[in-house]
Amino acid sequence: MNWGTKIVLSFILFAGFVFTLVYKMLTSGNDLVAKEYYRSGKQVNAELKLRDSSSVLQNAFSIDVLAEGQESIVLKFKNAGLKPKGNVVLTCLSSDKADQKETLDLVSYGSEQQQTIRLKKFEAGNWLCEIRGEQGSRDFVVKSEFRIYKSQPAN
Repeated sequence: MNWGTKIVLSFILFAGFVFTLVYKMLTSGNDLVAKEYYRSGKQVNAELKLRDSSSVLQNAFSIDVLAEGQESIVLKFKNAGLKPKGNVVLTCLSSDKADQKETLDLVSYGSEQQQTIRLKKFEAGNWLCEIRGEQGSRDFVVKSEFRIYKSQPAN
């Protein structure tokens, strides 16, 4: 085989490779674009508006993580009038098996309201706490991140 045949053969193989990639690109679905783009955009805008209206509660909210032997967290709200009602979703960002959902059931202790939630699986790592509910006639959403260490450092 001479060098001219090798060049033509390599060009044909390269062109075949390029056409194969173009064919795969055209026949594969485009998952980066949502089917209902505007509807999902409205949902995101509504969520952002709800978070903005809940900013007062966000500042009144805190989480305390108890030591590994107690394996619980304490949600604290500074008293802001009416008792909020809703759901608490705890999401472990490193293990979906540790996620759990609870009902918001606050108990008043002086100037704040508290709820202790016993974690079903005390998993070390980053966690996300999302509380959705209503206070009076106003809906709210409060989100906060916290970290659990395998052995909790002293505060």
